[in-house]
Amino acid sequence: MFNRKAKWIWDNSDRKAYHHYIQARRTFTATAGQLKMPMSLLITASSYYQVSLNGQVVGHGPAKSAHGKRSVDTYDLIPFACVGENQLLVTALSVGAGTMTAACEDAGLIFQINVGSKSIVSDCHTQVRNDPTRQKFTSRRWIMPCVEDVDASGLAKRSGWKSATVVDGSDVELYPRRVPLPSREVLPVKRIVSTDTVALPNVNFTFITKPYLADPNEQFLCNLHQKHAYIISELHSPVDQTLALTPSLGNASWWINGKHMVNANGWSTNAFNNKSPRVKLAKGKNLLVGICTRSHHEDMTLTGFANKPVTVKNPFGKGMFAFVTLPQEAPKITGKAQLTHDWSSEPGLIKRINPAHSFVDGSSQTLAEGARLLSKQDALVQQATLDTITLPAAKDGTASRTIIDLGVLHNGYLCFEAQASAENGRVIFSMFEAIKEDPHVVIHWPGMNNALCYRPAAGRSSFESFFAYGVRYIAIHHTGKKPVTLKNLRVLTANCNMLAQGSLQTDDPMLNAIYKQGVQTQLSGMDDTYTDCPTFEQVNWNYDNRTTAMANYVTFGSDAITQNSIRLFSEDPHFQGMVRSQYPSDWENFIPLWSFHWIMWVRDYWWQSDNTSFAKDMMPCIARGLKHALSLRDERGLLSMPGVWHFVDWAQGRDDDHAVNAAEQAGLLGALEAAIQLGQALGKTF
Repeated sequence: MFNRKAKWIWDNSDRKAYHHYIQARRTFTATAGQLKMPMSLLITASSYYQVSLNGQVVGHGPAKSAHGKRSVDTYDLIPFACVGENQLLVTALSVGAGTMTAACEDAGLIFQINVGSKSIVSDCHTQVRNDPTRQKFTSRRWIMPCVEDVDASGLAKRSGWKSATVVDGSDVELYPRRVPLPSREVLPVKRIVSTDTVALPNVNFTFITKPYLADPNEQFLCNLHQKHAYIISELHSPVDQTLALTPSLGNASWWINGKHMVNANGWSTNAFNNKSPRVKLAKGKNLLVGICTRSHHEDMTLTGFANKPVTVKNPFGKGMFAFVTLPQEAPKITGKAQLTHDWSSEPGLIKRINPAHSFVDGSSQTLAEGARLLSKQDALVQQATLDTITLPAAKDGTASRTIIDLGVLHNGYLCFEAQASAENGRVIFSMFEAIKEDPHVVIHWPGMNNALCYRPAAGRSSFESFFAYGVRYIAIHHTGKKPVTLKNLRVLTANCNMLAQGSLQTDDPMLNAIYKQGVQTQLSGMDDTYTDCPTFEQVNWNYDNRTTAMANYVTFGSDAITQNSIRLFSEDPHFQGMVRSQYPSDWENFIPLWSFHWIMWVRDYWWQSDNTSFAKDMMPCIARGLKHALSLRDERGLLSMPGVWHFVDWAQGRDDDHAVNAAEQAGLLGALEAAIQLGQALGKTF
């Protein structure tokens, strides 16, 4: 696909560095005549990229790919090119951790610019540097990559460029993108809901814990991990005062000075149940203990309010916390026993914690979710315009909060132009799906990190988010002492050029509304595959997306999305029998019923499309899966699978956790029937 001179490149850092952003640039010249001819860019990366030409964003990528493979994107550069010198700028990210939505690989970037008969390629002549706008450590977006925190003052930095390092990409199989590029349809602000003055939590710290909880061979996976382990830290208070915790994420049972505070979890903030656990802090040291629980997650955050600033310290060394691991069978240390226990004598004490594994204010969402309403500024709502939003100055440690409505839920990239008179605090954009407005605005928070932070620089700057977010409403929090103006705030949709092909019109208005809502729900849950939800996971689950594909047949009719969503499972090199339940992913998760539904999904698609060529491509994977399943029958001929996730439905009170599960027997029969139908249609034995 690429010119043989094009090379995989990176900087000289570890190619599995944790959430490390680089910039790569290459210049080329174009004549007036060349602008009348085709000019294209081929590009892909591991893990993600955003590419601009002459300061205008061209696109994001790559599309989801299996381990060992990478989808290559092709862009038309003519709309962005100019006569004379042109500069291509790529921001690329090494995730350096397992996620639920991608395959973690060694970082790398490769591209090729075609200008007439000339090609400009990524090689040692490309310049790279650490991205100066993205240097702050942040918490993870649940089991997706980390929260974006962008310092616009870094845009003015001109130094730091070095020759790229050519890296080995010989083991990566490249293929052309299978689905259309993101649609980038503009979603403008439809209304301003409210403007308020709020107080943001002034205690906000994050511990990265997975490196100390997961086995070494699990560090770059997204599997569940569990150890009998304790986070040991100290909260240093300048005075006697009360600490009130606000919703935060992380799988731990938290105790302060021997008092139990909350059993938090990393899946959502629901454990707080709209309550704010309180504890009295003594002047000086206060013992903080977190008892770790079973977790997918990389980090844990605690957020709250105190009258005076609180600092967090590791009692035994650098950073903010230490770790103590105990034998699994050892009794838990709880209550006042934590205050008298000699933690320093424990053989499992880990004193030396990487200082980069703890930081403050790296979780933007918990700051937004924990905000306290101080006063409403309704007059500002009446004065505002939709294309120019002025964020009021914040006073005395408060923040202004402006809530805007895009009118419809979508998955897309947040964009705006900012005007500031000085480097001016921070602007937190917290994105969510729903509010209640009678009589007061109540936000239905998504329960996970769906926010980003932008730190304005003096003058004018433009921004487009690196990731796509599920969003209808945005709560914009501004902490600066001078106003900041946002112009042309919008979201550019990330669904892959989906256009509705079907419609439904009846004499029942409610039925029409349900259909319309269903179509929009489906549209917001598609990027380069179907996904289960735009805000929470963005995962290609096979059973969930089999049902989505059924709806797609009569709404959007997108063969490309359906094929890509199905094919990725067949390309998984690590599950060579029954397919895993979601892919691409670094979670080695297996739900038997989901595997059977994947086979039935292939049959469904053949029924709808009569595409026997695609079905033939999938049959070897189907045959391997069925052979695997049939090998697991017991002496009665029933599928028997102890020790796996026998998931059937989320309904409470179900009794599905049995090696022999009735729903799975039915699923296997359905998969066998589907395979027989496909085999008969193809006229071949597999």
